[in-house]
Amino acid sequence: GLSLASIGQSGGEKAKEKKAPGMRVPFTPLWVGDAPGAKGKESGDIPGIYVYPAQTPNGAAIVVCPGGGYGGHAMDHEGVQIADWLNSHGITAVVLKYRLGSKYNHPIPLGDAQRAIRYVRAKATDWKVDPKRVGIIGFSAGGHLASTAGTHFDLGSKDAKDSIDDQSCRPDFMVLMYPVIT
Repeated sequence: GLSLASIGQSGGEKAKEKKAPGMRVPFTPLWVGDAPGAKGKESGDIPGIYVYPAQTPNGAAIVVCPGGGYGGHAMDHEGVQIADWLNSHGITAVVLKYRLGSKYNHPIPLGDAQRAIRYVRAKATDWKVDPKRVGIIGFSAGGHLASTAGTHFDLGSKDAKDSIDDQSCRPDFMVLMYPVIT
């Protein structure tokens, strides 16, 4: 069964990206050039993903939204450790580095999460993922982001400027771990 309790610590710890341990996989920006609404060209202005492909994929993929109070990303215990656990169950994990407040507020992080879901679907064949088995999981503030992505979506735009935006950003399932949704 699904048991995430043994994966790592919960709550409280806010790991800033610069202090995060090695992600072990390359960073992939979600957009070529500037992301919509970008206010600069620093690392924090560039949303992206870290893809952890499953060794024996079962066709499912999950976008992972680490928490951190929209002020940082808990990339170790709510990112890398989650990716490792998902991979051990045949699930491709896609850890999202979304843009943070106070520089970026709603709806910017939501747009980053939506783009990550679309990106997974656009790469489904290459990543051995079923485009109808793409979900999202989030922890704390990342749980808030995941819940927002699960309730604010569209089915893509055939008039989009790139093929990624042709894809639906509706997650097929979502898992909310101690989300901030009160």
